[in-house]
Amino acid sequence: MKKLLIPIGLAGIGFGVYTYIKTQLDIFKNTKFKIIKIKKDSISLKKIDLELYIQVINDSSITFKITDYFFNLTTDNLIIGEVKNSTINQVIKGDGNISYIPIKVSLNTADLIVGALSGIRNKEIIVDGYFGIKKGIFKYKNIKVLETIKLNDYL
Repeated sequence: MKKLLIPIGLAGIGFGVYTYIKTQLDIFKNTKFKIIKIKKDSISLKKIDLELYIQVINDSSITFKITDYFFNLTTDNLIIGEVKNSTINQVIKGDGNISYIPIKVSLNTADLIVGALSGIRNKEIIVDGYFGIKKGIFKYKNIKVLETIKLNDYL
C-alpha cells in the first residue's frame, strides 16, 4: 500500500504544478503590450530596419523567458514586414512588473510607399504570429498573437 501512495502523491504534486503554471500562462496570454519607442536602424531602397521597444506588464505571478517568436505585419491584406527571433531569451518579470523588450522589425519599402499613397496615417497594422515561452522545464510553443496597431497613435 505504501508503495502505491508515493507515486500517487508525486503524480498529484506534478499535476498541481502543471495546472498552476498553465493557469499563469493563460493570465500571461492576456498581457498588454505597448510600443514605447521606435528607433531606425537602417534604410535602403528595399527595406527599412527598425528597433521597437515594447513595454510588457505581466499580471501573472510567474516570470517567463521568451524562447522564440515570429510575426507578420499586414495592412490592407498586404504583408509589409516581419519580426523574427531577433532578441530571444528575454525575461518577462511577473507580479505586475514592467519589462522592456527590444524587437527588430524589417519593413518592405515598396509596400510602405503603397501604404503611404493610400493614407498611412489612418491605417491599422495587424500583428499576426506566435511566440514561445519557457518556465523551468515547462515550454509552451506557438502561442498565438493577433493584435491591431493604429498608426495614428504613433505618428
